[in-house]
Amino acid sequence: MRKILGKSIVLFFMLVGMCIMFSNVVIADPSIVSVVTDPANPKPESTVTVIANITGDGISSVYLTVSECIAEGESVACFEWQTVKMSNNSNNGLYEATFNLIDKLGRTNHIKYNFTVISNGISYEFKDDSFRADLDTGSGNNNNNNAGEKDEDKGIPGFEITIVLIALIIGVILFKQKRSR
Repeated sequence: MRKILGKSIVLFFMLVGMCIMFSNVVIADPSIVSVVTDPANPKPESTVTVIANITGDGISSVYLTVSECIAEGESVACFEWQTVKMSNNSNNGLYEATFNLIDKLGRTNHIKYNFTVISNGISYEFKDDSFRADLDTGSGNNNNNNAGEKDEDKGIPGFEITIVLIALIIGVILFKQKRSR
């Protein structure tokens, strides 16, 4: 009976020791070290590549959600959300995704990124305002050649021309009246 009790105690302590040993395994939560956009300031409707340096244990997949936004003062409005799966071709923590900007109306001035990292079966959301890139809204090789330009930059006459025309007509009428006397 003492042998069985002694073996049971030894087995119990071995199990407790193994539980303590395995409970101290540290699994690092994922974190985003850096994000690079290529090109740094893309044009509307262009192709963009985002490369994110993501560290952590057990990362099985990474998703990039892109939104095309416009910011005026304190208010921000986002349009055209799209989600792309990122690839880790080199297994060095660099995840890459390529996508096309799709706002054809020329109403956006920056793009914003959110990341979803699946690590050890847990989904981690990274929504940070610093994950963004400003758009080059000058004229470029997009379908809407005037995208991002204001009306005064397009060479379209505005209200000023109406005032000038009225002043010219009044001037001509006054000139004819003075001459006819």
